[in-house]
Amino acid sequence: MGQGRRRGRRGRLRGDRTVGVSAAINITDRGLLPAMTLPAAAAGSVTVTVAAVDTGGETFIMMPTEITIDPDTAVAYGYSNAGPGTMVGGVDHGVPAGAVTALDALIAAHEELYGVGFTPGTYLSSGSSYMTKMFGISGLFVFTVNDTAPIGAMSDGFAINECVLQDGDFIVFAYPEDQSFGMEGSSYFTQRSLTVEAGQSFELTLMGFDFMETLYGNPGSPTVPLTIAPVNAGAEIQKIDPATGILSPLGIYTDAAGKATLSFSDPGTYYISATGEFDNGYWDATVSLPYCEVTVTPPAGAFPVTLTYAAATGINIYDAPNATVPVKSTTTGTAVYLPAGVYWAEGVDAGGSMGRTRIEVTGAYAMTLFTQHFRVSNDSGSWVLGTDFTMDAIDFVRNAFIPGDIVNGNVMRYTVKNGDTMYARVGIGKRPIWGWQPSRFGR
Repeated sequence: MGQGRRRGRRGRLRGDRTVGVSAAINITDRGLLPAMTLPAAAAGSVTVTVAAVDTGGETFIMMPTEITIDPDTAVAYGYSNAGPGTMVGGVDHGVPAGAVTALDALIAAHEELYGVGFTPGTYLSSGSSYMTKMFGISGLFVFTVNDTAPIGAMSDGFAINECVLQDGDFIVFAYPEDQSFGMEGSSYFTQRSLTVEAGQSFELTLMGFDFMETLYGNPGSPTVPLTIAPVNAGAEIQKIDPATGILSPLGIYTDAAGKATLSFSDPGTYYISATGEFDNGYWDATVSLPYCEVTVTPPAGAFPVTLTYAAATGINIYDAPNATVPVKSTTTGTAVYLPAGVYWAEGVDAGGSMGRTRIEVTGAYAMTLFTQHFRVSNDSGSWVLGTDFTMDAIDFVRNAFIPGDIVNGNVMRYTVKNGDTMYARVGIGKRPIWGWQPSRFGR
């Protein structure tokens, strides 16, 4: 991703604050972010959700993780929170005894990733009032709490060791793509989690604001309201791999109102983000990897169907024996959801179709499938016993007599399950010489 296109002149950095925030403000439409008053902190541990993102690298360094954090977690690593009398713009940013700050959360996140007792210099370093390395990446970071901007009522930006956290807070540490000032756009979905039914369409709205705007006021002067606006058209919706933090595009884009419509056909949990740029009113800012966890539940009236077929690279499920388009495709041992009914399961490998077998779904269904080869033979080898004719065709069907043409060849393979019955007939010149003969088998 390239640098955003800049328009106009950047404001000057004022003050020396690495900024963060701890008040929850829910803004779901274009508007102004008001000045914030931090709530009083209760002494003792807090449970918060922490995430870390590399905006330029389009990667989640740390997926959102719930962590219980004790006060003074940072002290064990040589860091300290702001003491009483730390004045910023006439406001005391001193941290009460027993409170937990964003700095404590940062240390706890490193413990989560690298283990308790990690070596700070390998992953962390700091300047006079801000961090210069986090998660092993050197540069300037920003952070938000509950998707809000880091500033109080008197243009008093909160440093990382001044920002007091509460139970339930959601804190994100972000390494911006634009490192010229360490400030970029911050963006978020208006819903951080939601639950939908499989196949149901749902809408996400992407909002954004500019971190630079938080620094326009002089500490001690009233905070200039911060503009919150929908991210304009063209941000691409991405799916996050929770094991690696890597994004993969879904080919879905926000519209002019910052909205995108999605749906998922299979139940499961999906982690959604977005990439791109948005017009923050000053320049094009980078979308800072927002996050939404989407839980997709089974459709009403559907049952989990799990087919285990070790020999198959894939399994297709059809709603008719001769259907050409599967209603579901899956892999061995992976459940799919189907309404009650009769279906035909087909194993597939490098050689193509392995034949189909009938399954009847009346509730939760699990079955082991396997490959069966069939050969018609007799004491005369290739000659049909008791005749002067060479056997040149056989035909197999499963579970019922189904008239049809003789199929050339004397060996065929099928997807089968315990209890299936196969019927075979042989013939010459497309003419049967004996009728359907059943053979029941199991494994």
